[in-house]
Amino acid sequence: MATARQREILKIKATKKRSSQPPVQVQSSMSQNSPLRINSSPLAAAGTSGDSYVTPNRNIERPRPPELPQFAKKNVKLWFAQCEVMFRSARMIDDEDKYSCVIGMLEMDVTEQVHFLVMNPPEYGKYEALKKELILKFSDSLCERQDKLANMELGLNKPSYLLTQMQAIGHDLVSESYLRNLWLRRLPDPLRTVLAATNEPLAVLASTADELASLREDNGRLASLHEGKKSEVFELEKQIAMLTTQVAALKSQLAPQRPGKENTEANWCRFHRQFGHRAYRCVAPCAFPKND
Repeated sequence: MATARQREILKIKATKKRSSQPPVQVQSSMSQNSPLRINSSPLAAAGTSGDSYVTPNRNIERPRPPELPQFAKKNVKLWFAQCEVMFRSARMIDDEDKYSCVIGMLEMDVTEQVHFLVMNPPEYGKYEALKKELILKFSDSLCERQDKLANMELGLNKPSYLLTQMQAIGHDLVSESYLRNLWLRRLPDPLRTVLAATNEPLAVLASTADELASLREDNGRLASLHEGKKSEVFELEKQIAMLTTQVAALKSQLAPQRPGKENTEANWCRFHRQFGHRAYRCVAPCAFPKND
């Protein structure tokens, strides 16, 4: 058995041994993938690791400019609406990019109308400033729009097309009921009589008007075709009658000319008309040929 002295010595050795070992490193409880850790590796700087970082030197690819339609002087608002749909589709939101795209689509005569915005564009809001000025320059005035609306006619167009044109011009000038009456007055009498008796919405009314106009056009085409056939038959009958007359005249001209008996006897006296050469008397005047 170890004595008390030996136990004391072993205890001192164990204490010295523990003090000579390196300190144990305590692992961080934070996850390796924690977004708060700092990683200076090249892959992390390029954004290829599983972590999400905001790097100030990362290159952002600019969207490709869309192919805008040709500038429409007659309907600038609609043209800009088309452009903005294409900008959204191309994910183009930068003011400078949209401004540059629109400028590139303008012809010289249009550019001259907004030359001050081309030469001295504002620092911010370039696209909106250009859009506002182009709409102002190429849109009709209030009086011009009213005149156009009052003088629109159906012509050879469909009723629905006329309604669309009238709505585009007068949507903010007149009420829908006034526009409805104005449109109905531009339609032919048979269509107006039928449509005025219904209370359907304008869109439904326009579709019905197109169908009625199509039927009316088909009936008119059939009637015209029938009249054309009658005219052709009548013309053929006239030509046949003329040919018959011409053939009869040719036959008369080609036949040998023989004096008619009745015309000759008319100049004879009654004795020669009755007895001819056997007549024993002759009463003047008489053209009966006498024998020498």
